Formats: sequence, structure tokens, C-alpha cells
Amino acid sequence: MKNNKIVLSKILFVVFTLTVLNVSCSPDVTPSLYSDQDGGATPVITSLVPTQGLAGVTEITISGENFSTETSDNFVFFGPLKAKILSASASELKILAPDLVDDSIQVKIAVSGVEKFSNTELYKLDAAVEEVYPFQGFQQPYAVTTDELGNLYISLTEDGTGKGIKKITPAGEMTDYAPLGTYETFFWSMKYKTGGNLYAVKGVQAVFEITEGNPTSIFAILDGGTAMVDLDFDKDQNIWTAGKGGKIYRVTPEKDVKAFDFEDDVAAVRIFNDYLYLASKSDGIQNIIRMPIISADSLGSAEVYFQFSANVEPGTEVKSFTFAADGSMYIATKSISGSEDPMNPIMYVNTDGSFGIWYPDLIGSFASTITWGSDINAFMIRDKYVNSSDVTVFTQSIFKLNMERLGAPEYGRD
Repeated sequence: MKNNKIVLSKILFVVFTLTVLNVSCSPDVTPSLYSDQDGGATPVITSLVPTQGLAGVTEITISGENFSTETSDNFVFFGPLKAKILSASASELKILAPDLVDDSIQVKIAVSGVEKFSNTELYKLDAAVEEVYPFQGFQQPYAVTTDELGNLYISLTEDGTGKGIKKITPAGEMTDYAPLGTYETFFWSMKYKTGGNLYAVKGVQAVFEITEGNPTSIFAILDGGTAMVDLDFDKDQNIWTAGKGGKIYRVTPEKDVKAFDFEDDVAAVRIFNDYLYLASKSDGIQNIIRMPIISADSLGSAEVYFQFSANVEPGTEVKSFTFAADGSMYIATKSISGSEDPMNPIMYVNTDGSFGIWYPDLIGSFASTITWGSDINAFMIRDKYVNSSDVTVFTQSIFKLNMERLGAPEYGRD
């Protein structure tokens, strides 16, 4: 018995020694975020303002108690995601909503060194950016426009072959609207006019008319040597169109055509507040310029509204632009060569000249068209992006953008 006790004592001593050595040799373990190191008070949420927002977009102010004044010591959870904290005080946190869409997201806060989470509040985040229709890899949408009921109209190709004009309902159902005509594979730009007709251009010296169920017809012939790429209606239902060839054209509802000399190449056209806005390029420099529409037969002098090329990365160009009712401009952009990395393709320009990226990191790739619906939603075509390893990073798609504001009038439609 005595010998057994001695043996047992030795075994226990060896086990104890190994345990101490193992602990002393182990790497430092980061303490739990929620360990009660200093006995701090539990954080409390009293309100979130605004009471709902857009995923990945809205800046939310959280009021309450017992927050840390150090931004990095606060952790705001929206369900499983952590929100980016923009500023912090003991009673207020300003955060950026994470990219999570849900009607009832559980929001709670942890503070480093405090054992317990805050109380939980429910929050609603709507989609800021939403895919409208899941196009297949062989399909390519062009020239999106909308009617007053929220239906979309697109010029569609499949494997490079024109498939006519398609209509996409607000419910996401795509149907045939007009068959392929003899004049087009696809259109660069289209505008809906109340009553159901579409008007379009395709890079030649003509404006085309499309009626439901019928092939495309020519609405107006323009001067030879010109190639129109975009068009818009003014408040008197006149069409204004431009592109390449040194001319801007006005076409009345009665098909009377008037030409105005304009040397620069034009990539986009928009009418706003009795001004004709153009994305024009001269000597490789692209600007947004505008001219007052004095009458259907007279344009005022051109002035630079926004120096585009001077304020973007080299190799970026305007593809399309539109306006909100408050006068802010939204520009769809693309890389000239198309071989660069995907970008944030929508930028905004405010009436005071300030500008920036709209909905950064929510869209990606390049944008070929942006247009406004009859409410707070704009629609854009996102182009496909294939990287240098021939891997498709972004598919071609139409996105609906919740802009949180009304668009400017679309005079053909509104």
C-alpha cells in the first residue's frame, strides 16, 4: 500500500508539472470580447433614426446609454452582420446600415469589456439595389426605358442576334412587345411616349418608331454622315437627338426636322428645365455641357455644366445620365477599353457642383444606361464583366435603384 501511494504521488506530480508547462508554453489567448473586465454598465438602445432604411446605404443614428466613446470598442450587430460605426459618444452611435435586406432585423450592441449585450430592437432594411430580371449568359439587354405603370422596355440580343423589343412587367415577367425590324440588331437608346409607342436611335442617320406588335419603322431621316446615339423629349413633345457627325437635331411630332451645328461627339442627351444637356467629347476630353432651349428653332450658347474627364479616373467615359426632380444628376459610366477592373459605375453631381459615387460597392462592373421610372426608382443596365482569367465576375443585368427621391419629368411619358 505504501509503495502504491508513492507511485500515485509521483504520477500526480508529473501530470501537474506537464499541465503547468503546457499552459506556460501556450500562446496568449485573446480574452473574450464580452468578458466583464471592468464591470462596465450594460449598453441600452432607446431609438434608431430613421426608423427604417436602405441596406448598405442609410446612415442610422442610435441613441441610448453606456456606449463607449472609442469607436472601435462598440459593436453594432444587425442580425449576423456588424455595422460600420462612423462616430461614437457615450449616448449616440452613428452607423452605416449593413447590406442585409429584411423586415425584422434584430439590432443589438456590445461594448468591449462589458459582459452583456444591450436590449434588442427590430429594424427594417429595404434593398437599395435590386436585380429586375435574371438574364442568361447569352442574352444582352440594351436601351432600357419605362412607362407610367412601371413596365420596362428593352432591346434584346441573344448570342449577338437581335430579338426585338421585350417588355418586363413590375412582377418580373418578360414578354414580346415588338418583333425585330429590318433596320436594327439592337438600339442604343429608346424613349417611351404616352400611348405606347417607343422612339429609338441606333447609330445611324435616323430616328425610329416602334409600335406594339409591329416591326420598327423609320420616323425621321436625318442628314447623311451623321450617327445618332441618344435622344430625349422636350415639354412640347419634340425629339432632340445627337451623336456623331457635327449635328444636333430637333424632330417635331409632325416629323419636321431642324439641324443645329455642333462639332463635338455626343454620347448622351437629356432635357431638364428647358435646357438641352449633352455628354460631349472634344480632343479626348468629355464634359457635360448644356444649352438653353429658346424655342423649337433656337438654341442658346453652350456652357460647360460639369467637367467630367477632369474629375474621374483616366479612361472613364459617360454612357448615359439622368436627373432627379431636385436637379441632381446621375451619370452611368464605363471604362473606355473595358479591360480594367470593375468599378462603381454610377456617380452623382449636385446642383452646387459637388459630386461623388452613388451607392459605392453595391453595383460593380460598368453601366451603359440609366433612366428614371415614374416614382423613386431608377433603372440601369449593368454590363457583363469577365476578368483576365476568363471568369465572369458580374453578369449583364437590369438593376432597380431605390433613389429615395423622385426623378425629373420624362416629357414623352409624364
